[in-house]
Amino acid sequence: MLAAIAGFNKNKKMEQNTQPAYGGSGAGQQSGNEMQDKDRGFSPPFKSLTPVEIAKDVHSEREVEKTSEQQSIAEKPTEPQSILEKLKASYQRILRFAESNIVFTPAWVQLGPENTPIFSKGTINVVQGKPGSHKSRVSEMFCSLLLSKTGKVDFCEFHKYNHGGDYYVAYIDTERNSKEHFPSAVQRIRERAGLDRMEDNGRLYPVSIKDHDRANRLDAVKAWIEHVRSEMKSKGVSDWNLFVVLDVVTDCTGSFNNETQTMLLFDYLGNLCEEHNVTFLLVIHENPGSEKARGHAGTEAMNKADCQIQISYESGSNGEETDLIKIRFLKTRNAAKPKPLFLKYSKEINGLVTADPESVADHMESRKKDTGENDLIEVLEDVVFNGKDEVPQKEAVDTLKEKIGKSGNTIKANLDNLINRGVTINNNGKKCQLTKEGSPGKPTVYRLVAQQNDTTQKIDPQDEQPPI
Repeated sequence: MLAAIAGFNKNKKMEQNTQPAYGGSGAGQQSGNEMQDKDRGFSPPFKSLTPVEIAKDVHSEREVEKTSEQQSIAEKPTEPQSILEKLKASYQRILRFAESNIVFTPAWVQLGPENTPIFSKGTINVVQGKPGSHKSRVSEMFCSLLLSKTGKVDFCEFHKYNHGGDYYVAYIDTERNSKEHFPSAVQRIRERAGLDRMEDNGRLYPVSIKDHDRANRLDAVKAWIEHVRSEMKSKGVSDWNLFVVLDVVTDCTGSFNNETQTMLLFDYLGNLCEEHNVTFLLVIHENPGSEKARGHAGTEAMNKADCQIQISYESGSNGEETDLIKIRFLKTRNAAKPKPLFLKYSKEINGLVTADPESVADHMESRKKDTGENDLIEVLEDVVFNGKDEVPQKEAVDTLKEKIGKSGNTIKANLDNLINRGVTINNNGKKCQLTKEGSPGKPTVYRLVAQQNDTTQKIDPQDEQPPI
């Protein structure tokens, strides 16, 4: 696996005179000069691989075929001058782009009438949740949305930019069997996109790496992505409109608690985002009894994510799960965090749909009558702080009084309880603890302080057996 990653990094070349990326009917693509002004991406050389080369991992073979002289050179420590030259090339590239008006490409997936950006080109995004919380089904919905020509069916308030654009989707699965469960998911994706459920339309590339050894799964991921991009180039389609789902991402490494393997994975994903504008959706499980995504892979996914979504079943006032499914936006790098969405599972389409307003209203009214600690924490995360590190006590208490309907003194006591117990608060994707600070003559403030150590229990990857 290390050889394959090294081969990938060494084969990339920095071009001094690059041209804007273009191709077929890519999403968000313009024609002529307008297209070049709005999408000045890079297209590093990419050699199409044959199926035989893909199967044999040709990049690793080419590394082995180096002459002894080349190997001797490659084994020498990197010279400072070569590092400096690469930095200079980056410097010149940034200056060149900074000399013109920068127009950001609209996000591929947007939310609501405000067109809030959710998934943008060239980014890493995350869907996390407990086992059985429909992480895979919400991921399938995003695939259907991008493959849909109209986007007019119920996509739970999400819509895509450029309805006529040809988005390509690679869905890499690690859990479901390849005879019934995963093929059934492929049919659901096609059908919801308005396509023939049993016919290959040439834009969805599903594959399972379940039968690959964990140590080789990153190589398998890399080989499949390169194969799909090769297929796209042969069709004259622009490189940057490829959407890749890794379900689940922790299975794409030998161990999700191995820092080296995790870094290799995210370095590879980051390189594809930077050089080829591939967009990733990583599906990941949460640790048992925690809202933290699993292991080092979960921590790194949170750090790298452009958008981090949590999906979970809502609990009623009695603590029992309801049939309402809640989507929370834990992190949105390019916009204010949207309000949570409420969905339901539909047997008719075997997928997720928008919950009816009456059910949501009844649920919220019931929760107001018996608001617990989870609601307090949620309002702290989504309303009171919402990315800020510090909030005056009066402002925080007034907001909480309005949202959860308790007295100021009760709220202050509840907040003190959270502080004394060191309860984790999510602040725009970061694990924090609530603190209170005050001094004579100055107003008291609540502050979120990032946790220094992750004490989450380590789980062996072989112990993981979650459902969809």
